[in-house]
Amino acid sequence: MEVDTDEDRRYSRLKDLSAMLQRLTATKSTLTHYEFAAASDFTLFDDTVKLVLPHVHSIGFNEQELAILHHFLMTDPTAAAPLHGLTRLHFHTLQFHILCQKRGSGWENPMTALMQAALISSKLACGDRSRGVKGADISIVPSLVEILLPRSTPLTASGITWDIDPRSPTATWTEGDFQCYVVPMLACKKPDHTCGLGDNISGMGMAYHGHAFPDK
Repeated sequence: MEVDTDEDRRYSRLKDLSAMLQRLTATKSTLTHYEFAAASDFTLFDDTVKLVLPHVHSIGFNEQELAILHHFLMTDPTAAAPLHGLTRLHFHTLQFHILCQKRGSGWENPMTALMQAALISSKLACGDRSRGVKGADISIVPSLVEILLPRSTPLTASGITWDIDPRSPTATWTEGDFQCYVVPMLACKKPDHTCGLGDNISGMGMAYHGHAFPDK
């Protein structure tokens, strides 16, 4: 959508998407996820935040996209309003992945989802494809990856620190109404595939992150 330089047409398409998402949300049986892209067009980013985010349950983003989103939240007091309906946030970086889900929202198996999402990133970026190109067939070669985090890593402004145990390198903590989970990334020393990693990361995370709907 960013390549469409006709702002009126682009805005109209976003309004159509917004209307479709509203209908899906009204069914209360379909979950929606929005994966950010590092848009160079801030008008598009602003329109997306206002028209799309109010009608999704989950978002995914990386460091660059978080910086842009933070800019909008800090410069526009009304920009945070669309985020109030979110029940799931997936932040993926070169060093770690964080998954936060709203307590009581029905999301299940968060740690499994987070680990699978982190693993698919390493597999696709520098995995061994000799047995096949499907995620389940790709293996991670230990000599080709590394953990970029120090053994002790601050997690929150309130002073929560993550002391990484190599035998169980995960952590969880509470942030407001959200329960958060973190795992380290096996970062590829020399990645040979980078295109589409964000989409695969979020897709894998959603595939393993089950949800129990109220009517079940």
